[in-house]
Amino acid sequence: MAPSPLLSDLRDYLSQKQKEIRLYHDQGGSGHHVVEALSDLADQLLMRVSQSIDPSLAQGWGGALVAIGGYGRRELSPWSDIDVMFLFQTGHNRAAESFSSEMIRLLWDLGYKVGHSVRNIEECITLARQDSLIATSLLDSRLLAGDRNLFHRYRGRFLNKVVEKDVAAFLMQLNAGRESGYQEYGATPYLLEPNIKRSPGGLRDLHYLKWAALVRYQTSNLPHLHQWGLLSDREHMMLSAAQDFLWRIRNQLHFHNGKASDHLTIELQEEMAPFFHYGHRRDLMRQYYILTGGVSEIAIHFIRNAFPVSRWQQWRRRRRTRHLTPELDLAGDEISLRTGNPYPFFSNDENVLRLFLLAQGHSARLSGQVLDMLYQSADQEPKGEGQSLSPEAATLFRRILSRPGGIAMVLRVMHQTHVLWKIIPGFSRIHRLVQESRSHAYTVDEHTFRAVEE
Repeated sequence: MAPSPLLSDLRDYLSQKQKEIRLYHDQGGSGHHVVEALSDLADQLLMRVSQSIDPSLAQGWGGALVAIGGYGRRELSPWSDIDVMFLFQTGHNRAAESFSSEMIRLLWDLGYKVGHSVRNIEECITLARQDSLIATSLLDSRLLAGDRNLFHRYRGRFLNKVVEKDVAAFLMQLNAGRESGYQEYGATPYLLEPNIKRSPGGLRDLHYLKWAALVRYQTSNLPHLHQWGLLSDREHMMLSAAQDFLWRIRNQLHFHNGKASDHLTIELQEEMAPFFHYGHRRDLMRQYYILTGGVSEIAIHFIRNAFPVSRWQQWRRRRRTRHLTPELDLAGDEISLRTGNPYPFFSNDENVLRLFLLAQGHSARLSGQVLDMLYQSADQEPKGEGQSLSPEAATLFRRILSRPGGIAMVLRVMHQTHVLWKIIPGFSRIHRLVQESRSHAYTVDEHTFRAVEE
């Protein structure tokens, strides 16, 4: 048992550091630095606590102390649980239980909420195969202290037996988890009172994207994915901005409520808007919806593209690829670019509307490259509402509206890429616009598209 003076010193140290981190947050510090600082603080205290335990217990255990889940990613918010795993050598389970019990008791005395597990390597593999939540938490394993060789053996066997054995199956498991979360927390990012972690486009979507990247490309680092060409400039900027924005909101929710909290109610939106220098909750939520809408779209494309493609699948894809125009191909249910210089094509309104008409007719999605070109073209358009479509472009738009099926799907993407704003300028003003009524569960633009669907 640790002597009480040590616990008192650790409590004082914890309180002082938490105040410093809170002050940094209140002064506008980045969400990234806050969650990392809180994680590093937990690391320091865990080290001090582990070193204070009876040496005979520590030597008898002889295992590895591992941070997993959000703590493993160094993404602790102020009231997050810290998830730790006591990894022990086979045959040392009793010593591991004794060591872990003593350490958890001391961490509780410090005020931490701890989620813990005591496992050997084989138990980790068996449980990860049975439960996708355990599998993803173990993906984010980080060694804190103890037997480094044991940790590396565990890491190698986990990746080999659970992940690399069937990458496609693991990615399918991730995708299924993401979609089931959507069913529980809403099918759209544009909810009146979202859950900033689990609603579409929230922090959990970022986690799914990073898990897919870790499984497929052996890194979850966004700058690395950007440097390797796996994220475009737009995607990298959007994900980076959204991640820090969501961390800052989550940190403020925790600090404000004095407990773990992810539900952004209307009342909290009103209270938090001034803290983030917004004049009204509408402005705060509009930024939230723009960023989370981008995260949701990028995560879906990224995870889909992460699936490994065999040579046979590549050959079959080439055989089934149809040339829709000199610039566009249709492979499966995706329209992609086939030209080295697509800029002239996308600078023409009629070509862009033909693209959407083709997507509607084939029930096809647009590839990430095509979406990026649409965004770039919209950014280069002169601003203002005096623009008009050519008669042919207007006819193509009327054909989209009159063709049965897929109208709302196409309009959503046209709105998302700002193409619709040129045709109906009013849509730029209702972009992610918040309504002042609890009877309206979505933003104005999302309500409009849902009305079209009905």
